[in-house]
Amino acid sequence: MTYCTVSDVAAILNITIDANSSPTANAVNDMIAFADSFIDAVSGHDWNSTALANASAEVHDGYGYGPRAGMILLKHFPVLSVDKVYYWKNSTDQWVLGVEGRWDEHPADETYLVYLDEARIQWNKLRKTDSQCYKAEYTYGYNPSPGYVKRISALLTALEVLRFRAGAAQSDYSVGGATVKFAEGWKYGKQEKMILDEVNYQLKFLQRPRLQVY
Repeated sequence: MTYCTVSDVAAILNITIDANSSPTANAVNDMIAFADSFIDAVSGHDWNSTALANASAEVHDGYGYGPRAGMILLKHFPVLSVDKVYYWKNSTDQWVLGVEGRWDEHPADETYLVYLDEARIQWNKLRKTDSQCYKAEYTYGYNPSPGYVKRISALLTALEVLRFRAGAAQSDYSVGGATVKFAEGWKYGKQEKMILDEVNYQLKFLQRPRLQVY
């Protein structure tokens, strides 16, 4: 699912985008896909709801001592749910399913607690030091994606539409009742510069610092 729609882009530029416009609605959809891939690259993850399970389950190394002992820091955020957590049992060469809850609630099992807001799983007693000895199946992302992600996608696409309409020569053109003029030595018209300024501001909201462990 894309973060914005053709209608969102048309609303920013105050123009009509359809099968007969320049660019066409199909071309703008391609531009939206490119904008969304840029957003994912900058932020480091997909902003749609995504489930990691079975072959796509996330594998982690174990820490048996220190501040990260028994801890799994998930790679994606925000975490909507943690469905299954496994540990590798060397004696049987197989993955064993852990149980969510306090250690005294399930004394016969290896248990863990989930901290969704920190994208963190904490084993209560289990302390493994092997490489790739934990495996987590979970769902992360948003449904729907945040408004600022939708806005950035639409703004980035609007920039591409403006550049498409200007052409390689960057000649003056009219769009949405306004005339974009390219003064000598100025690469963008006023409307394009305003959009670019907002894009640069909105991009600050895409990144979130990871949990710091002391």
